[in-house]
Amino acid sequence: MRLPAIFFACLMLVAYIGRAVAQTNAASVLADPNLWIDMLRTNPAGAEAVVQATKAKYEQALTNGRTTIPFVREFRTIFTNYVDFISYYIGQAGPQTWVSKGSIHGRYLISMHMHIKLDETGTNIVSYDPPEFELNETKQLRKLSDGRVSGDDVMENFRRFGPAEWQKILESKGDLSVLGITVKTNNPVPLFEENWKRF
Repeated sequence: MRLPAIFFACLMLVAYIGRAVAQTNAASVLADPNLWIDMLRTNPAGAEAVVQATKAKYEQALTNGRTTIPFVREFRTIFTNYVDFISYYIGQAGPQTWVSKGSIHGRYLISMHMHIKLDETGTNIVSYDPPEFELNETKQLRKLSDGRVSGDDVMENFRRFGPAEWQKILESKGDLSVLGITVKTNNPVPLFEENWKRF
C-alpha cells in the first residue's frame, strides 16, 4: 500500500521541479553566483536546462541583430571574415554590448562595438547606440611556451573612429587607406589568421 503513495509523491516532485525550472528566469539564475552554485549542487538537470535555454535565447538575439541593425549588416557585407558576439549578454557584470570583429589582409583587426538593449525575452534587440570602431595592425605574433600566442601592436596604425569614418570605408568598399594609413595588403603576419578571433 505504501508503494503507490511513494510513487505518486515522486511524480508530484518531478512535476514541481519541472514547473520551477520552467518558471525560473535563466538570466537571474546565471547572474546570481550563490543561486547558480546552489542549483548546480541540488538540481544539475535544472541547471543544464537553464544553460541550454540561455544559449538558445542568445543565438536568437544574434540572429535578430544580424538582420535588424544596419551597421551589423554593413560590417558583414564589407568584411567577410568576421565574428559576432554579445558581451555581457546577461547584463549584470556590464552593459550589453554588440561586438563584430573582422580580419583584414592577415594583419589588421577591425572591431565594432555598440551598446544594445534587449527585450524581456532576451531574444530581440530593441535599441542600440551609435557604434564605435577600432582598427589595429599587428606587427608580429609569437607563440609562448605554454602554447598561448602573444602579439605586438603597431600603435601608430591604431585608429578609433565613429560612424562618419565608417561611411567612408563603406563607400570605398573596405579600403582602409581612407583612414589615412598606408595599408599593407600583401604582408600577412604568421599565426594571425589562426588566432585573430581571440584578440
